[in-house]
Amino acid sequence: MKEGLTKEYSRILYGLAIVFMLYHHLFCFPSRLNCEYFAVPDILGEGIQQLIAWFCRICVAIYAFISGYAIYIKCHNSEDENYNVFKALLKYYKTIIFQLLNFMKKYWIVFAVFIPIGFIIGKYDSFYWTDLVGVSCNYNHEWWYVRQYIVMLLLAPFLCCLGDLLKYGNKIHWAVSAVILAIGSLAVSIGVQYVTNLVGHGYMVYRIYSFIFCLGYITAFSGAYEKMSTGFEKHKIAELVLSIICVICCFIVKTVLSDTAIRNLIDIVLIAPFIYCACIIFDKCKWLSKPLSFFGKYSVYMWLVHTFYCYYYFQELITISKISTVMFIELFVLSLLTAMLLTLAERVVNIIITKIKGLKMWDRFKLGNA
Repeated sequence: MKEGLTKEYSRILYGLAIVFMLYHHLFCFPSRLNCEYFAVPDILGEGIQQLIAWFCRICVAIYAFISGYAIYIKCHNSEDENYNVFKALLKYYKTIIFQLLNFMKKYWIVFAVFIPIGFIIGKYDSFYWTDLVGVSCNYNHEWWYVRQYIVMLLLAPFLCCLGDLLKYGNKIHWAVSAVILAIGSLAVSIGVQYVTNLVGHGYMVYRIYSFIFCLGYITAFSGAYEKMSTGFEKHKIAELVLSIICVICCFIVKTVLSDTAIRNLIDIVLIAPFIYCACIIFDKCKWLSKPLSFFGKYSVYMWLVHTFYCYYYFQELITISKISTVMFIELFVLSLLTAMLLTLAERVVNIIITKIKGLKMWDRFKLGNA
């Protein structure tokens, strides 16, 4: 990892995360499937499948960490003799808003396709505008991370400016800028907590993953992965062996210390070494990294749609075989195919948006009055 967590590594990790996520949601809470089924991994010992599903909860930490790492790459401010914290904050928010809108476009496409189905089949009887903007998850409880992602992006510009303070502190009014950023980030945090309480959801989980998001940013800021890779430059075999051992230890520690699937505080300690070691293993296992990279391209859509299949709309279709491995394959293939179709739909939407942007003002006026 001489160049750190590159886009290709991130795509592979997104692929790994979505595999973990589907496995976690399908087998972590057996009662939610409303049927008895044969758990194939339990051949090795009773409860093995659920332990694996518990560990797979680390998928959320993977997403949060990569998001924080990517924010540093996208928003890193080049050294500037005339650095101004207000201009930098505005610049970062422009970048963040664009990224947020790009994500929300995917969310709204899934919303437009799947939520009407729920009304048609009688699953839903009320419309929640808070779900439309992603601050609540009444239609799909596993969409809670949409709000988490919005929280992290809103705080990201302040985090980036604080990073600038550390880099260029001798060239700006450090104390004044730090106070301004602290007040701004506190105001955003209070606002987020208020909205979260307003829609009736807990806040503790957001603190954990927001911290992991910051940890991803700090890792990129410090160049920790690049330095570690340089240290192992002459010991590649040892690095691979230690990475395999580290991943195994992460699994053991997380499953031993987690008496339930939702206790994820340990992820703060595990996630950075886990991601580094996983990437080292992927470097040597192209047969594994290539398909994961492919899945990673569709991970956002797969995350947004898969629980409609395994929980809300078509559960009987997924559980018809009553064999866990077959059930997982069914869910994965169905989610992947849906994600590919939605990706095509998004391209059509992008073409329409591009054409509308290309219209002259008069043409836009006529289009709006047509």
